[in-house]
Amino acid sequence: MAFDSQSQIETKVRQVVAGVLKLEPEQVTANLSSTSVSNWESLAMVRIVVEIEEAFGIELNGEQVAQMKSIDKIIEVVRRAFAA
Repeated sequence: MAFDSQSQIETKVRQVVAGVLKLEPEQVTANLSSTSVSNWESLAMVRIVVEIEEAFGIELNGEQVAQMKSIDKIIEVVRRAFAA
């Protein structure tokens, strides 16, 4: 899938996170973070990273992954990686 707009990137990130964390997409808000969701633990984070990489055809490095502590930050990291 081609991601032609920022909103498409944001929508896909929210879908991925919702799927991994077993949430409804509308529950995945901008301020959702690893500290606000009990099942957002290390294994879930690995799954989020892998699914994000597969969905967008990108490869994230350790520094990028370390920044991914909230939905806003995940979207920001993906936007930068996707644009590179």
